[in-house]
Amino acid sequence: MSQPRYQIFVSSTFRDLQEERQAVLNAILKLNQFPAGMEIFPATNDPAWELIKKVINDSDYYILIIGGKYGSMDETGISYTEKEYDFAESQNIPVLAFIHSEPESIAVGKSEMNSELREKLNSFKEKVSKHHCNFWRTLEELKENVLTSLSQSIVMNPQTGWVKAGGIDNTELLSRLADLQQRYDNLVEENNKIKNSALFIDTEKFLQGNDLINIKFSFNDEDTKEIDLSCNQILFGIGENLVIQCEIDNVEEYLGIFVLDCFKNSNEFLELLKLEPDKYKSYFRVKVIAESLLELEVQLQILELIDVSSVVKQSSGSGLLFNRGSNRGQSSIRTYIEKTWQLTGKGLKLYLSQKALQREQS
Repeated sequence: MSQPRYQIFVSSTFRDLQEERQAVLNAILKLNQFPAGMEIFPATNDPAWELIKKVINDSDYYILIIGGKYGSMDETGISYTEKEYDFAESQNIPVLAFIHSEPESIAVGKSEMNSELREKLNSFKEKVSKHHCNFWRTLEELKENVLTSLSQSIVMNPQTGWVKAGGIDNTELLSRLADLQQRYDNLVEENNKIKNSALFIDTEKFLQGNDLINIKFSFNDEDTKEIDLSCNQILFGIGENLVIQCEIDNVEEYLGIFVLDCFKNSNEFLELLKLEPDKYKSYFRVKVIAESLLELEVQLQILELIDVSSVVKQSSGSGLLFNRGSNRGQSSIRTYIEKTWQLTGKGLKLYLSQKALQREQS
């Protein structure tokens, strides 16, 4: 009878652990097993997450590598790496976890600088270490630990695995594995070229998704207040108005309305309403401070969610630029430049992902 071969799902954050993932994938191939994972197509939306769950559910073993990053998060604030781990546990798939033993020695660029994310990472490691605990410090140590632990698990806790079909011999199977490995190596090489290009920017280090941005605004044209809103909240709140080019004056208006709606639901506003009901129950307006508007513009631009451009406008009146018809008795036409915002393809897709009808989870 043919010896079964096993599918092993490899889970980790991606950008900071690329070398480690490659070493683990190679180690799995050396054991003549099938590596699986979504490192080339990271989870960013519900359809991709459904695919990941299917791949995990089809796997015989689950390998988790934890370094110094918590990773990209979904709309609930849980990283996709932790979601993958929780799902594997729920399906009773044997888990082999490898946690970095000296997080303080990890390079700054590969560590969480945000205190909230560090807490999430530590909580995740604590949860994992209660049930599964292997440690590593160097790439070689990780590779050796994976080879040893996986070999022992296959012997002590064998799973169903995949058995060679009658029409496929070992030579053909190994040839297919070699072809898959070559394709993977090519994709990694291409990805590295993009990363090393002058145009590549690692956006993971910037505030995004559910990360909070402080917005300062004037309330009733006199009081200066501030509120913390997430990048996604803001995008989903005003995104409808940015599907087509939106002039900056209108952006300020839509953003002010959205900020006001959010502020009215805050505890701070309720306290103000109690203290000065005559003032705060009457008509009021909000104007976002120019500095906060510019910070938000930069943030949405660096995340490639909006395009900022300019349009040429004309108006009648006593303009100072490019005036025509300067003779007395004639009205002048003023030509000026107006800044605009518009969702990029990426921004539009993210916005629509929250508006589209969702399938019920089975």
